[in-house]
Amino acid sequence: MADLNDPNSCFKKGAEVEISSNDDGFRGAWYPGTVIRPTRSENKVLVEYKTLTADEAGKKPLRETLDLVQLRPPPPRERKRNFKFSEEVDAHHNDGWWEGVVTEVLDNGRYSVFFRGTREQIEFGEEQLRLHREWVNGKWSPPLEESEGNPKVSLVALIKKVDRDVFLCENAAKANEICKHEKGIIKVSLLVRLKRLTAKSCG
Repeated sequence: MADLNDPNSCFKKGAEVEISSNDDGFRGAWYPGTVIRPTRSENKVLVEYKTLTADEAGKKPLRETLDLVQLRPPPPRERKRNFKFSEEVDAHHNDGWWEGVVTEVLDNGRYSVFFRGTREQIEFGEEQLRLHREWVNGKWSPPLEESEGNPKVSLVALIKKVDRDVFLCENAAKANEICKHEKGIIKVSLLVRLKRLTAKSCG
């Protein structure tokens, strides 16, 4: 089990990771891999790529010794989502995940994505995209959405947002209506009502 006080504790032998590169032409991309073993340096590990190879035949997986700062856990699995114009995403391209921006929402679940690093604009299907997240101090930013992660953890984030919004609108007494707990299932069906309430009060 990972040590919550040590963001690097999840990079043990055998751990699934994503790997970034400092090489020209690869900056901004993340590649899936596995930690093979730690090295004598406490800040480096030997990793093996899943999609990059060391030979032209493509039979020998590439291995490299890298700094821990070049690693992160695989991001959480995305629920099916409709991406929006200007939303930051990762696109699966050239064997890795590349950071880009949605520049056009097309028909049939397709999107045009612009890559700042290469100045390219490429069309992708929704199954080739995921929300862009950063791994910062052992946590994902932006955090998991309610339906993506642990509902109890998500509830805490939701309550904080609700409390802030309602407080600003001087309707703190109505915040208790937003979240209920019944038979172990967290319900937030009144979230839409809160949004209408805060919009009216702040308007």
